[in-house]
This record gives sequence, C-alpha cells and structure tokens, in this order.
Amino acid sequence: MERQVGKLRTAKTRWVVCIDHTGYEASLERRKLYRAIADRSASAEGLLRVIDESGEDYVYSAALFAPIALPLKLRRSLASPRGLAESTAEFDRDFVIDSFGPPTPTAAKRLARAKRKRGRPVGGRGATRSP
Repeated sequence: MERQVGKLRTAKTRWVVCIDHTGYEASLERRKLYRAIADRSASAEGLLRVIDESGEDYVYSAALFAPIALPLKLRRSLASPRGLAESTAEFDRDFVIDSFGPPTPTAAKRLARAKRKRGRPVGGRGATRSP
C-alpha cells in the first residue's frame, strides 16, 4: 500500500533482519531488525535503504538483509515511535546476572552442599583401615 507524501511516494513499512554486517560493523548488528524504506532507484541497483544504528537512513546492499514477516501484534508494537526500543530493551542489558539478588537461604544451603567435597567412605570398598 503506497501513499503520497508531498512529491515523494512512500511504501508501507517493511522490516528486514541483518544477516551479514561485514564492512559495516559500526552501523549494523547481525540478527537485528531494521526498518526498510522504499527507494525504487536503490532497489533497481540491488540496494536497500534502511534506518541503521545512527537513526538515519542509508543505502546498503540488499544481500546484507533478509525480509521478515512479523506477527500483527509485533507490527503494531513496532509502529509506535518507541515500539522498537521497548521491544528490544531486554537485549540491551549487558549482564542479566546483575538483575538477580543474593540466593535465598534454602538455595544457599543447596549450593553449599553441592560444593562440599566428598570424603572417603566410612566402610566398604575404598575405606581406610585403622592400624
């Protein structure tokens, strides 16, 4: 579905996933969703215009991306200005372990028991004999 905006014709928002960022490591991240913008002249040359990490739209080789079909609920979420940031916020955290508190007393006991070194058997095979 296309709509007229001034003299530019723009297409409905498409989403693509980056499958290769060789040569563009600072601008693109592999396995990340990007908003693709319709650009007929770029498409004719095998290029794709996407909004990259800088927030600006740039033209990249279409071979770096794969089109992706998103469920309706996710498309609606991403349509809002903050949608993409909110949907991917959990992946921006550096260390998930930092969000956990200290272990509960029960968990601490179980961990201590698991870490305890096992001694030699008291009786049976492997037991030491008294002199």
